[in-house]
Amino acid sequence: MAGDILTGTTDYNAVRNMLGVDSATVADSLVESLDMLTYVEGQVKEMVTDWATIKSADGQDYVRLRMGVAAWVAARMCGYLKRDEGRSVKIGPYSQSASKTDWMDRAKELAREAKGYLATISTQTAPSRVTLFTRDGPTRSRTRVPGSGEFEAWLDRIEPQVIDWLQDENTTT
Repeated sequence: MAGDILTGTTDYNAVRNMLGVDSATVADSLVESLDMLTYVEGQVKEMVTDWATIKSADGQDYVRLRMGVAAWVAARMCGYLKRDEGRSVKIGPYSQSASKTDWMDRAKELAREAKGYLATISTQTAPSRVTLFTRDGPTRSRTRVPGSGEFEAWLDRIEPQVIDWLQDENTTT
């Protein structure tokens, strides 16, 4: 089943080209699998909520969207390729494998590429910072400074009673 953003073999070839493999190594069904294309497209659809509008406009943002998804899928595919090449032989410093590609480094590079493509979509907005604390209480406004009699009452409201008790104990001893 083709995805919503990457729609078929032509787009899947972009994934394979990023990895430097052919369709015998990475079949269309592997690209479409749940942990590859289905997962990535779900994540991208949450980040780029207007993906359908971008797709229908068929402009440069759609190219960036497709390239971002393809690079992210390719990054996730690197783990599969590393396992697939697990048939390699390593004895001490000698090693022999099907390719000399360090798939984990390649995955990091592809993840950075995917992030770059998706971040340059013109309608993409950066997530806002979450407010951890809010303040409420007296401010430094001169209009709200308590008068001489009010200050003690205000201080009694914000100062814990244990401090009053300790001050009273210190004055009586």
